Amino acid sequence: MSRQLRLLACLLLLLIPRLSAAAGTASGSARAPEVQRAQAFWDRLSAEAKKHEEGASSGDAERNQKELAQVDSDLRSYLGTHPGDSEAVLMLMNFYFLRAGMETFRLMWTQKSELGPDIEAYGAIVDRALEADSMNAKLHFWRGRLYAGAGDWNGGAVTNARLPEAIRETRRAIALDPKDTSFHESLASILFASGDESGAREEYHRVRADHPMYLVLHDWERLPAIQGLEPISVAGRAPEALSSLGVVAHMYLFHGSFSNFMSEAHRFWPGLKLAGADTSSWKSQGYARRGGYHLVWSGDALKPAAHGETQPDFGAGGVWMDVTEMRVDEKSLAEMPKGTKVGDVLCSVSFLNLRAMAGMPER
Repeated sequence: MSRQLRLLACLLLLLIPRLSAAAGTASGSARAPEVQRAQAFWDRLSAEAKKHEEGASSGDAERNQKELAQVDSDLRSYLGTHPGDSEAVLMLMNFYFLRAGMETFRLMWTQKSELGPDIEAYGAIVDRALEADSMNAKLHFWRGRLYAGAGDWNGGAVTNARLPEAIRETRRAIALDPKDTSFHESLASILFASGDESGAREEYHRVRADHPMYLVLHDWERLPAIQGLEPISVAGRAPEALSSLGVVAHMYLFHGSFSNFMSEAHRFWPGLKLAGADTSSWKSQGYARRGGYHLVWSGDALKPAAHGETQPDFGAGGVWMDVTEMRVDEKSLAEMPKGTKVGDVLCSVSFLNLRAMAGMPER
């Protein structure tokens, strides 16, 4: 099996437990053959996922991919004549999001994906089921997930004008079943993608006080408010992008020199000297000075770490602060905020969160 197929197999099995919380798989005694076959396939994937967690092989990726596509097609055909079968729709949504997860992985490898245009078609299936079962919380949940996945790629960025609808549908699911924590987690991810970091933090905290995402967002909440930092917005991402910008790192522009920034930073960390980097290659690209330092949490305050000159690996806790001075030229001007002029000196300032995502609060 090729490396790509092995990774696809692992991804498929890793997605199964995440979907199971909101699965809504069929449980009726008299089910259509299409639904029975789909349930049997889901049960087999779940068993393979359990074995995978115990260290067994990842299963037959190629076979599972083909069967996944066939089961998806069979369920859609069945729902064409039985649109009110909510359980079948819920099962279809699980398979759709398995495929979506795998297509996201495929996009990373090939820059091509086949699922984008299908969102509206699957949404229509859910809408027909909601006409017959409007109080079904899981249907509203999946409708929200579909809206949340409707982003468009534009020059490497993801924009999604349907996030407000995704939020509305997910809130409706919560109103119908407030105890389902998967609904709250989904709402939190969508709120974050919309740029509402505070709302996302509150939702993750409702799930549990030591939720890894809450801990990370709480870190950003208590980050020192250094005067003159202008956030680089990362709002509008699809929820699937949460492991990148905005969670792992916060990035800013500072209008001033490296020395100007350090004067502001010294209000919080008197005498701090950033560890210099090898800037020979940076200077050739128009950068003047660069430095960083490891800061660790002491209660709700960040303090310079002992021997913090070297950037540690993820899991070390705290944040790594990186500051790079640059002089704006004609080439970089288009990427700068309005009002910036050629020749202006700015600093790119980033804070990299080094918390272990599965860790406990740092105190």
